[in-house]
Amino acid sequence: MIIDAKNMPYAELNKMIRDSDEQKFTLENVLGQRYIGAGLSGKEILIKGTPGNALGAYLNGAKISVHGNAQDATGDTMNDGAIIIHGNSGDTTGYAMRSGEIYVQGNAGYRVGIHMKSYQDMFPTIVIPLTVTCFFENGCASIIGNATGGIRGCIIGAILSGIIMTLLDPDNGMITNLIQTLTRQHIMVLTDSRYFVPMLIITDIYKGLGWGTIIYFAAISGIDPSLYEAAAIDGAGKWKTFFYITLPNLRPVAFTVVILSVLNSFKAFREVYMAAGSYPQENIYLLQHVFNNWFQTLSVDKMAAASVMLAFVIAVFVLLLERSWEREG
Repeated sequence: MIIDAKNMPYAELNKMIRDSDEQKFTLENVLGQRYIGAGLSGKEILIKGTPGNALGAYLNGAKISVHGNAQDATGDTMNDGAIIIHGNSGDTTGYAMRSGEIYVQGNAGYRVGIHMKSYQDMFPTIVIPLTVTCFFENGCASIIGNATGGIRGCIIGAILSGIIMTLLDPDNGMITNLIQTLTRQHIMVLTDSRYFVPMLIITDIYKGLGWGTIIYFAAISGIDPSLYEAAAIDGAGKWKTFFYITLPNLRPVAFTVVILSVLNSFKAFREVYMAAGSYPQENIYLLQHVFNNWFQTLSVDKMAAASVMLAFVIAVFVLLLERSWEREG
């Protein structure tokens, strides 16, 4: 089936593919349409042009070939299937993919394969023959040729991932063995959905530690040195200086960091989806509902309703936090 996608809205294009009984599609004049093939299984799509973001997101066994370039988030959280790009791919290609294959003939952007993770018997693969500016997490990544631009991040990320995998190895990992000794149970921390909450907390702290530290260091360097000099003359020790000078001057920055951290915590969807599936727990159902209706079913009306509710919850939380902060100040 041949579809001329020129000036066609992405929702209409995706609905046509999803509702059709045809198994093979050729999309011509594609230019920026998002979510092509999202959640699709059992079909084959040939794209001529440049598809938009999230090409093949949540792919479940379909095959997508692109004769051109692809934009960001190609293969986002895909479960199975293949995406072949006869050109370049943008940032975060293969974000959080759990299985399937992605082949890029040209270059790839930043953070390729980040949060990529094997899951049970599924094993994701990304093959990129030229410039790679990323680091790969758990999974299979084949890098052929020279890695430039992000080689330092690639090395550091690979080392860190190796350390984490060694500590949490299901058979001989130090942390795994310690938990097994204490609980007398064989536990697979990385794949057991019962432990996704503490793992989510740990990974979220790790992700925010770097920029939080930079912000606090910048704020500390901006405190007037004369305050510390006056405190030293008055005989104040390090602890009193910290509690009566440093902390009060960091309150505005601390409030900003807390707000940003709260907002970022509401975006922790892909990590949850990888560890526990589509709807793991009721306490994060709303966020899961937004993304599942966004990528899998393309139900824009349900997604919009859930997004409004989510925005309302975040706004109320931030306002209450601000009121509490002002009272304490």
